[in-house]
Amino acid sequence: MYWNKLPTAEAQGHLLVHNLADKHGHHVLHKGQNLHQEAIAQLVQMGITEVLVAVLEPGDVHEDVAGGRLAKAIMGEYLKTSRPAGGRVNLVSQTLGVVKINSTLLRQINHLPGLAVGTIPQNTVVHPRNLVATIKIIPYAIPAAVLDQVDQLIADHGPVIHIRPIPPRKVAVILTSSPFGRSKTRETLESPVLSRLQALGAEVIAFSEVDQQVEPLCNTLEQVKKAGAELVVIAGETSIMDIQDTTPQAIIAAGGTIEHYGAPVEPGNLLLVAYMDQIPILGAPGCVRSKETNVVDMLLPRLLAGEHLTAEDIIELGEGGYMVKQAH
Repeated sequence: MYWNKLPTAEAQGHLLVHNLADKHGHHVLHKGQNLHQEAIAQLVQMGITEVLVAVLEPGDVHEDVAGGRLAKAIMGEYLKTSRPAGGRVNLVSQTLGVVKINSTLLRQINHLPGLAVGTIPQNTVVHPRNLVATIKIIPYAIPAAVLDQVDQLIADHGPVIHIRPIPPRKVAVILTSSPFGRSKTRETLESPVLSRLQALGAEVIAFSEVDQQVEPLCNTLEQVKKAGAELVVIAGETSIMDIQDTTPQAIIAAGGTIEHYGAPVEPGNLLLVAYMDQIPILGAPGCVRSKETNVVDMLLPRLLAGEHLTAEDIIELGEGGYMVKQAH
């Protein structure tokens, strides 16, 4: 593609480079539009004798066609595309799920000339019809060879972005406390924990209140496993203060393993993730009482989506993990 200033009569079939307005300042012809016969007649009527146009060469792909092709190439499951317009195509979620992005591949594609792909952050929860990415072809056309490079990258590394769906999961909620603190614990924890699960489509199949001691908590864990829980959320009168604390010791006694204790996230440092026969257990810190976004909101959707979280996954939360609102 190259730009050229042509006599108006010779510009038909090429792309208008700049918007053109009439004497009242109203747009008459828009940048990027094909100068068909009627448009040429308008230019002549306006007294314009020459016009700057973009001339496509053999092998060039128009911005809208290129945008559609790029969108289909980079997207994975549970996404759909918008109609291309002005070289822009949006990707929209088709399901409740967690956004997964191949960050390395995204950077490689954005290095290619004329391509721009922007996404929402990794691991964002999306609902049907949520916008998750926008694609823009920068010039009015790009060489087909650039899109061929994208196709090769995708063939080698898979899609850039997809949605990991969150299916309806069976969840057990366990609240731990001293006998005297039980009423207050339920009052402060029940609503925020259940509302988070409800928002993610989970079914709470067991809701238990137990003494903050190893044996009763161990017994409750064994019971909810038999009941078919696919995830266990434990929250308590006090947060888990150490790997030697009651909750991690009860998990171990029930045959579970501690994946990681502690998180580089504030609010939410006192987090625990464990597994019991592949059933994830989320030990929620005290910040789960708040409706403000915290570490539970970062990990709960991923666990419900079936992602096996490792210690490394939690450690990686450090970048961006300080979520305390700043004073202005």
